[in-house]
Amino acid sequence: MPSPLTVAVSDLDDTLLRSDGCISPRCEEAIGAWLHDGRRFVIATGRPPRSIGERLPSILQGVPWICYNGAEIRQDGRVLYRNFIPEGALVELVPRVLDEFPDTIVGIELDDVLWLNRPRERQTSYHPRYRIADLREVSHHATAKVLFFSERLEELLGAFDPLPPSTRLMASGRYPFFQLMAESADKVHALSYLLDGWRRSLDDVVAFGDDINDVDLLRASAVGIAVANAFPGALAAADRVTASNEDDGVAQVLEELLAE
Repeated sequence: MPSPLTVAVSDLDDTLLRSDGCISPRCEEAIGAWLHDGRRFVIATGRPPRSIGERLPSILQGVPWICYNGAEIRQDGRVLYRNFIPEGALVELVPRVLDEFPDTIVGIELDDVLWLNRPRERQTSYHPRYRIADLREVSHHATAKVLFFSERLEELLGAFDPLPPSTRLMASGRYPFFQLMAESADKVHALSYLLDGWRRSLDDVVAFGDDINDVDLLRASAVGIAVANAFPGALAAADRVTASNEDDGVAQVLEELLAE
């Protein structure tokens, strides 16, 4: 591998997190050793800030979190960077989807609260971080992303022609939903913002991932590593494959790099 790699970047779900939603003791120890060696660790996930910290051990509470697939960076509760869908971009699209596809669940992220047209499983109107509302009333706001959950994804895609200006669609390789984001919002752009501030480059990065939203990051980093359980597209984009999230794949690579 290129040496030295001083910045490690990892996705959470199905990469760093096990199926029980936790980080294994071995991974926690390897990350702690990585940080103790003076290197940097970054979380890069599609998750919103509200659901990141609850999954992380104390050693990762203060590292940068690239949230919403790159639309925002937070560290120690502070917003360092935002790349949102601009105000007013959704005022035609959201009502059209609600009217033409009433079975679709739509979610708009606003100030770390997910506004939904109707509840999903475990997301109800009384949860403090989820609100049920007529989304026509909030669709004019700038947002990190908009989620669309449907069993008719191919048919629904017809409602997105044309896309609102300066936006793009991102599908999931695993689940029946896609998301609308700012055109340049992705993990690579967000990470590059951090690297510029640290006077580092993508040549210093080892990245870990498993899904479509990790493909560009795996390709752009000096070393892109897919876990064995990754989506085929992520496996194809990676420089190498490590063990699965259940078998401490991230820890194995960090241990190897520290031993070099």
